[in-house]
Amino acid sequence: MKTLEDRIHAARLLCENLAAYKNSNAVIVAVAHGGVPVGFHIADILHLPLEVIPCKKIVHPFLAHKTIGSVCLNGTALERDYTIPQYYVNSQISMAKHSLQNQYKFYTNNRMPIRLKGRIVILVDDQLSTGDTILACLKSIQKEEPEKIIIAAPVTTLKARNRVIQEVEHLTYLLVIDHTDTAQEYFTRVKDEEVKYLLSRAVEGYNQAA
Repeated sequence: MKTLEDRIHAARLLCENLAAYKNSNAVIVAVAHGGVPVGFHIADILHLPLEVIPCKKIVHPFLAHKTIGSVCLNGTALERDYTIPQYYVNSQISMAKHSLQNQYKFYTNNRMPIRLKGRIVILVDDQLSTGDTILACLKSIQKEEPEKIIIAAPVTTLKARNRVIQEVEHLTYLLVIDHTDTAQEYFTRVKDEEVKYLLSRAVEGYNQAA
């Protein structure tokens, strides 16, 4: 079994499975927060542009420790639970999308998003826990009609892997773990400022290489 030192090491190992996309028309789309450092180093190694996709989890209205799904700007992945009032779900989605719009503007200095239509998209996160976040991002990206979507994550739970492989043809990962808490031994928390900094560095580096 492979062991991971940190997100940089994880990115290098993932690149072994993604080497065919070096200098191609592919775009790295990284899930904020933790996916961005992984995506940054993959983009750097493969000489590809880096985009970010922020996403928020929706908390269960009656169980604070449980989430019922995830929301990004143009996609959602929610559990079907008819005990939860629809007005609660709708209001949470609306608030989340407003917050995500502001988050994206902060990360990118209000630049226009990279167009994904007709391009290969490598969607990157640092870990897949329930699969809700990556599936919400997947639905959002599919609306932009890319040529192909590849999901890359160093760590996944068995539950998340089994959910994701039903929705996408291409999934690459390094470790399968029993529970999401196990992933914390590999990765530290990533702050908004680090996401913004890495995206800025990625734009500068890609423009200079081009």
